[in-house]
Amino acid sequence: MTGRPGISRLRHYRRRLALAAGLAGLAGLLLATGATAFSGREKILSPGLLDRLKTESGRIEVIVLLRGTEELTGLDLGAEKGLAASVRAGVAKTQDSVMDRLDPASVRVRHRLENLPILAASVTAEGLRRLTALEEVAAVEEDRPIAPFTLQGLRLMASPLFREQRGGQGLSIAVVDTGVDYSHPALGDGGFPNDKVVGGYDLADHDSDPRDLNGHGTSCAALAAGENTDSGDYVGGVAPLAKIYALKVFTDSGQGLLSNIAAAWDWCLTHRNDRPSQPIKVISTALGVSGSYYESFCDSSSQTLTSLSALARSCQASGLVIFAPSGNQGYCRGLAAPACLSQVIAVGAVYDANVGQVRSCLSARSCLGQSSPGCAASLGESGAKFYSESSRADQVAAFSNSGPRLDLLAPADCARVPTAGNSYEDCFTGTSAACAYAVGAAAVIQAWSKAENGQFLTVNQLKTRLVNNGDQIRDSKSGLSRPRINIRRTIQALSTASLDE
Repeated sequence: MTGRPGISRLRHYRRRLALAAGLAGLAGLLLATGATAFSGREKILSPGLLDRLKTESGRIEVIVLLRGTEELTGLDLGAEKGLAASVRAGVAKTQDSVMDRLDPASVRVRHRLENLPILAASVTAEGLRRLTALEEVAAVEEDRPIAPFTLQGLRLMASPLFREQRGGQGLSIAVVDTGVDYSHPALGDGGFPNDKVVGGYDLADHDSDPRDLNGHGTSCAALAAGENTDSGDYVGGVAPLAKIYALKVFTDSGQGLLSNIAAAWDWCLTHRNDRPSQPIKVISTALGVSGSYYESFCDSSSQTLTSLSALARSCQASGLVIFAPSGNQGYCRGLAAPACLSQVIAVGAVYDANVGQVRSCLSARSCLGQSSPGCAASLGESGAKFYSESSRADQVAAFSNSGPRLDLLAPADCARVPTAGNSYEDCFTGTSAACAYAVGAAAVIQAWSKAENGQFLTVNQLKTRLVNNGDQIRDSKSGLSRPRINIRRTIQALSTASLDE
């Protein structure tokens, strides 16, 4: 007779929990009083981090991974009753143990994640020295600046019929961005929360109001799941029946950090079932780490994305699929972060029609274009290039980063969308727009799977079906072909038998 299904897995989870709960009992501070060198230098993952302390007003932003992060990464928090609560209790105990022995003046904690023992903080040299000397601290990495990547595409993805019947019904999308203008008629037309934007949080300012003053997050949310307002070509988002959670990771002045994204993904893990009949299943992160470039998966090769990789793995294990844009630098063989993470679905952009001649400023790393002083000044990058091209439907945009790591393509240029201040933008473009289209497509497909087969697809199942049922499009700048999302074909391929891994 065989044992009960999953019992060995649950025992493995309990062993991890026992480790987490015991972390707070580790030995105390291991400082060499009066020492002038860092005793825990080997724990610092980011090259040059110590040197930056000498040039940046004596403080730097860091992400601190405590002991137990690796062991707790990738848990399905819904695998056993009480598992999530036990994890969070152990994580909080570990964080308390560390923070109780630190000087708040030298270590100002900005974020305490709930599902992994990770902290984000502003530290002085002394604060960094004390952190790395603690046995509970496993690693410290740089907290890097982030930036937004900024009816036409619906037909290209063959979605109108499926969108109208089950356009994301029964699930929610989390929009990790500049916030969402929930007062816009396409996004609830009221206060917060409302019937469309049902929850969220401001992770940048640590308050409960995620209202968008920038516009980028509002446009992404509306393109993914907004309601029809009959305003010109805007007929609602790809998944107009889905609910939205707004996770604001930028201040009103436009400042954002990598740790804000980590905190937002962590928030999604905690709150994914706040509304059991409309759980969070899809996370839109239409953002990128400024200046990032990766030719392969960055999970292990990157020395500054360890925390984000851990959160992405945990989201995947708990059934939350994360989409991110490939970036708008015109890379021919590389992607921006976090799209470079193996657990994140990376989305590039195609034109949805002939939109005329398109002129772009591209990175000096691009294989296209000619050096341009104007583009260098505009992008703040020495050697930046100018490139002009004619457009057509399903042509990969020159600005869209490409490479072997790219997963999908989606329409991008150019869509009329709602924006902050109850207004509209006539040409929302870039891989951010492609990411929003892909997020909406995923919500539509998940809604159909739940309705037809009684269950949502796993992250791997969803990705496989999107990739296998897309229309292959060749990117002339990289020579690589990638699938442009085809909602109709993906849904038609769904069957109970096909859900088996």
